[in-house]
Amino acid sequence: MTGLVSNKALYEDIHQVIVDVRSPKEYRENHICGAINIPLFSDQERSHIGTTYKQKSTTEAKKLGMTYISTRIEHIGHQLIELAEQYDRVVIYCQRGGMRSQSICDLMNALDVKIYRLKGGMKGHRQFISDHLGRLFEKKSFITLHGHTGVGKTRILESLKDSGLDIINYEALAQNAGSVFGNILFSEEPPTQKYFEELVFHSIITAKSDYIFIESESKRVGTVLIPEICMQQLEIGKHILINTSVENRVKNLIDDYGENRDHEDLIAAINKLRKRISNNKADELIDYVSKNQLSPIVNYLLVDYYDPMYQYSIDKYDYNHVIEYKDINEATKVILDIYKKGI
Repeated sequence: MTGLVSNKALYEDIHQVIVDVRSPKEYRENHICGAINIPLFSDQERSHIGTTYKQKSTTEAKKLGMTYISTRIEHIGHQLIELAEQYDRVVIYCQRGGMRSQSICDLMNALDVKIYRLKGGMKGHRQFISDHLGRLFEKKSFITLHGHTGVGKTRILESLKDSGLDIINYEALAQNAGSVFGNILFSEEPPTQKYFEELVFHSIITAKSDYIFIESESKRVGTVLIPEICMQQLEIGKHILINTSVENRVKNLIDDYGENRDHEDLIAAINKLRKRISNNKADELIDYVSKNQLSPIVNYLLVDYYDPMYQYSIDKYDYNHVIEYKDINEATKVILDIYKKGI
């Protein structure tokens, strides 16, 4: 038996698996969080079908599609049968919820394997995100952690997550820490803008409490942009300022980036700053890199470069709480206490 599943129903508390039957390229561009890719066509096959449709006819394109499907339908069918035995619900989608997903559902239905099709496919899901994101903030709001570079906002954020609170770590989602050094901490390819928005939406719609902790970010994080409505919610939400000594901040950053970080990455990042800090200073910092001495580099960048740059963004907010810590674990404990007592 087949049936349609709405996008809202995807987030029901049910043991399910979501299957994306689009090509690998489409899947990489964007997909529903947690979906696995069982492609009906390869990237080359999908391109060939599209060209045939444009240059010849719909009929010829369908025939070509049937030829390609026939080579792998047994393998796809076996995978779906196994998934149907493991999960209470198997949901399939393609780009628009049409031919590709429907053909697979019809086949499995004929075999009496219960498979569901997502209404509207990936295109419908994108529209659902656009329509629904604003409504989520009628019940949920942000608590934003602010502070100068190096105070450990991201580390505190992850500690809060480990304590069971809801967070969005924009930098982890974007695979970039939001500066010229931002990509050094991450090894994976950054997401596309569409998939980044999917990740943000998923974090919000699956949050279990009314408050979601984030850290203060500019709109651009690496190669992606935070959705405008999230930036607006940052402005109107709750705000916590975190302070600590320069010495602690230097230590935090060295712990994050590591004494043995690839010198080429650091040098490349410093070279990008030449127009802002002068060639002489850049050469001096690169000399420290060659000696594997990070402390003088970090101290200079914090005090003389980043602090003056970000002071305005820190001064613009009225803070609900200000936390001054000596040990970073203290900051997490204070925030947890604030949360339990009510922000």
